[in-house]
Amino acid sequence: MTERYSIILITGTTSGIGRELLKFYRDAGLRLITVNRREITDELHEGVNSFVLDITNEHDIGMLFNELSETSAIPDVFILNAGINKIDNVTGLNYRAFKDVMDTNFMGVMTFVGEIQRRNLKGRSVVALSSTSNIIANPSHLGYHLSKQNLHRAFRIFAKSDSVNRYKSVILGPVHTNIMANSPPLSGLNKRIFDLLAVSVKQAADAITHFIDGDRTTLHYPRFAVLFYHFARVVLICLPGLYLGTRIPAEGDTGEEDIR
Repeated sequence: MTERYSIILITGTTSGIGRELLKFYRDAGLRLITVNRREITDELHEGVNSFVLDITNEHDIGMLFNELSETSAIPDVFILNAGINKIDNVTGLNYRAFKDVMDTNFMGVMTFVGEIQRRNLKGRSVVALSSTSNIIANPSHLGYHLSKQNLHRAFRIFAKSDSVNRYKSVILGPVHTNIMANSPPLSGLNKRIFDLLAVSVKQAADAITHFIDGDRTTLHYPRFAVLFYHFARVVLICLPGLYLGTRIPAEGDTGEEDIR
């Protein structure tokens, strides 16, 4: 990839996958552009062309592209990683939290896609980071589930419909990042499952890097974790039906014991 591309834009580089990708490409000597909601002054971002803006604001994104055009720095690769997760429980929906998550995780990505298409850019790789949360919903994080589900489906449509750019989505499973520090504590079982399936940030960054340079449009990583969640989803869907099937009397059976 380092030979094929020269400019990479990454959103959300303060921590986690975004930060690890920034480090990887910086070490490779590529020209980098970062976009975050707040200014970052750590050593990793020194010498990097960093922008502070609201990714959900169409005007801000337009101004960003104007500035990049003036300096001939339109990226070859857009890694749209920025995302947030807030508690917006299904049974007590916090609309503000729900909207914040949907705006950042989904509409923020769509804002970039819209600007890329409006400017008729060609030959770009546009990568969105989805999640295994789009497979099995967490009732306490409705917005996160729906945003990641919609993101993956939208990019599948883009990949089939846009012949001039490459749209790719990453279904990312458990990764050891500091995002867990901002989430409610996991139950004992969920924590054991997470620890069993999770990979390091470095492993995930390496997999994403190879994926960007390949021909596939979807990356499931780590694959065994994604398969596990698909299996769990099937079980959760089928078990109630199987249970009810055992409770429904057969034809002609009244459910009463014959005592003759």
